[in-house]
Amino acid sequence: MKKSATLTKNANTVKKNVIPPPLRERQLPPYNVYNKPLTKIKINIICRIISAIIICTVCLCPVAYAEQITSDTLLYPTLGLYCADADSIIGGSERIYLTDEEQFARGKAIKQSQYTVSGNGTAVFEIPFYSSYAGIPTLNVTVDGKKICGEVWYGNYESSWGNSAYSDNSVIKYRLTYTYPSTLADSVVGTLYTLTPVADTMSVKVKLNDKCGYIYDDINRVSVSSAADGAQIWQYDNALSRNCYHYFFACDSSYIDFSADCGYKMQTMTLKEFIDRGYDSDLEYYKGADIDIGCIYATANRMLSYNMGMTYNRLFYPNLSKVALNSYKFSIELQGTAIISYSSEMSIQVYGSYDPPVYIMVHKQLGDYKTDYTLFMNSRAPYILTSSEPVEKNGTTYTASSTGDFLFLLGSSETAGIQAHKLNKKQVIICIVFGIVGGIAVIVAIVSAVLDVRYRRRYK
Repeated sequence: MKKSATLTKNANTVKKNVIPPPLRERQLPPYNVYNKPLTKIKINIICRIISAIIICTVCLCPVAYAEQITSDTLLYPTLGLYCADADSIIGGSERIYLTDEEQFARGKAIKQSQYTVSGNGTAVFEIPFYSSYAGIPTLNVTVDGKKICGEVWYGNYESSWGNSAYSDNSVIKYRLTYTYPSTLADSVVGTLYTLTPVADTMSVKVKLNDKCGYIYDDINRVSVSSAADGAQIWQYDNALSRNCYHYFFACDSSYIDFSADCGYKMQTMTLKEFIDRGYDSDLEYYKGADIDIGCIYATANRMLSYNMGMTYNRLFYPNLSKVALNSYKFSIELQGTAIISYSSEMSIQVYGSYDPPVYIMVHKQLGDYKTDYTLFMNSRAPYILTSSEPVEKNGTTYTASSTGDFLFLLGSSETAGIQAHKLNKKQVIICIVFGIVGGIAVIVAIVSAVLDVRYRRRYK
């Protein structure tokens, strides 16, 4: 009995000495999550805040959309007379006629330009313009009343410079050095290879001198690789989908090392003859699309300047949805001062989504000289709403002067464009509701995250 009493007493003593774990230890996970650099708890808090910010942003979009004032600049400005010799142009005047309602509806205005130039000797002038390779404008230029002939030089529509290609004068001037003439010399002689496939696969191996541009037929299923000796190998699949393939090498035949696993014929001809033949074979298309053969000559001149290879379609079928910086070039002999005059079109662009509509026009000046502007308005947009230079109004005519670019907005009333950004009652209610919802979402997320952090720190 004594022994049993002793055991019971020891058992009770052990129970009294056992200390229950603290409350915070029982509530925490079996590992200390706070020792990790980025726990699931912290990730949840961050995600909660980010989600709230996204919700707020989406909710505030109607406010931003309703309040925004469109600041789109004219994509393709109209350019004034340019000369690489900056001192050759003394000054100019631009008379802009917006009076033709039909032409105005097409986004065009007539511009009559007159520039005073000076120098001694031969001077080259340019009238740059943005356009696709179709519908190139015809310019009639006179010097002191006498008509002179110039030539269209085509730019490369495949190159992209972003907005600087239309707004930065230095970039525009640089791009003008990379235009190519629309005439092709008869002295460029080459060799045309005509291949006739005999199997569904065809292999062509060519090794060229570095001074050789070339044109070749292309299909969707063709791969190009390089051989150990530096030659290029064209491997055609589905070759029988065509009756024949053409390769034209614009260089001396001694520069060409050509072989193929099928029969082929060789013919010597000029590059101009080759292009004329291709143009005439699809003349109906070119006439319908208003594509002059000069743009194909210009592309060939670019090919020759870089000694590059070019597919047949790339040469003969330009992308008409692309716009290039082209130029009308002419040279004159100067002995003192002279007056250069010409007529051209000026672009008009709808500005923003105003009702009634607002229009924007930009005239860029590529030289450091003064230009006087006279604008003849129409009934559709008789007011200049704002401009980069002060203007004077005299009836339906405005005048201004500038030594740089001249930008102006046109409208049907003197307050056009202002009403477009006044919110109606419905828009105000929508903006308030969405703004409140977005604000509450952010506040709830932040408060929830703060309380969560404080709670866990308290029981850490």
